[in-house]
Amino acid sequence: MESRISWRWLFGLLVLPAVLIVFYRRYIPETPRYLLSKGKIDEANRVLSILASGRLKHKNLVVTPYLTKDDQTELKREKVKLGEIFKGKLGRRTVAVGIAEWMTVGAQITLRVLMPTILVEQGYSIAKSLTFAMVMNFGDLGALAASVFGYYVRRRVVLTVGSIFACGAGLAFGLFSNSVVLILVLGAIFQFFVLLLNTTIWQYAPELYPTRVLAFWDLPLHFLELLEF
Repeated sequence: MESRISWRWLFGLLVLPAVLIVFYRRYIPETPRYLLSKGKIDEANRVLSILASGRLKHKNLVVTPYLTKDDQTELKREKVKLGEIFKGKLGRRTVAVGIAEWMTVGAQITLRVLMPTILVEQGYSIAKSLTFAMVMNFGDLGALAASVFGYYVRRRVVLTVGSIFACGAGLAFGLFSNSVVLILVLGAIFQFFVLLLNTTIWQYAPELYPTRVLAFWDLPLHFLELLEF
């Protein structure tokens, strides 16, 4: 009985990091634009000062008066329609980012879900195939690398270079993965660059849209992802 439910504990442990958001959100400041629209000028200046300091937690914060009441009067609330992100310049950006996200998510899902099946087809046992797939997941460090590169490198450079290396790693895995070492190394490298691309796109996409429509930009991307299934 214990062996039949042991896998459930694994999924239960994977939920624990999600619980941390309850505590982490206490350190995430509110959007300055939202605070400004509510007339909270002092709080908006405090948030801007926090962001300018580069640290969410700090002592003896010096608040700089970036905003005044005049800025509030210039902020107009505009009604946003979902169709806007499918028209004109925003429409072109939605299609481009959607296709890129669809490709990277597809590659990521392929590696995570189908990799054990691919390895079994190559003659490895189910146990070894799952173990290999787990080791390849060390390539998830690509998400961390995307966060670091986001501070120092332009998004387009990361996406261009990352795409080249991801394609190269994918081809190398298909052509030269004739040993355990190459399977693990090339698989992890491919996973690294796929996660690098995927995370960078999620950083880059919001920057392509005006602030007033940011709440809508991810809807078409999720729709495109669902089309894969």
